[in-house]
Amino acid sequence: MAACRNCGSSQVDEDGALGYTICMGCGNVLEDQVIVSEMSFAEGGGGRKHFMGSLVTEDGSVIGSGNLPNKFGCNKNSQRKIVEEATRVMVCIANRLKLAQQHIDSAVMFYKMALSKRILQGKRKCHVCAACLYIVCRTE
Repeated sequence: MAACRNCGSSQVDEDGALGYTICMGCGNVLEDQVIVSEMSFAEGGGGRKHFMGSLVTEDGSVIGSGNLPNKFGCNKNSQRKIVEEATRVMVCIANRLKLAQQHIDSAVMFYKMALSKRILQGKRKCHVCAACLYIVCRTE
């Protein structure tokens, strides 16, 4: 059992789910963002086994749980297909506007960033692609 460095109290609360260790005497945070490397598996319908847990991105946000999707919240094949389809839409729009390939590449990066933040759900792909190209044009 750890003791508080601030007040010396041995009454500490460890919250493994949130990754915090807090002194109950003075409220001092002794540890935060503790990474737990425990692995557990569960058996689903039809005998399927899957890994239990959550994926934590570089910025600390938690996306998905259970089968642990990648950082875009979907498996790699569907992520690749989503980005390829968006790229085709952007190429079509960019050709009409006579934009260079570098503009398309930058817009695809903005699209991937929005996809990783999971803010594209419910948005029309053509509107998002146009917005990404607009951002690139406004920044250059």
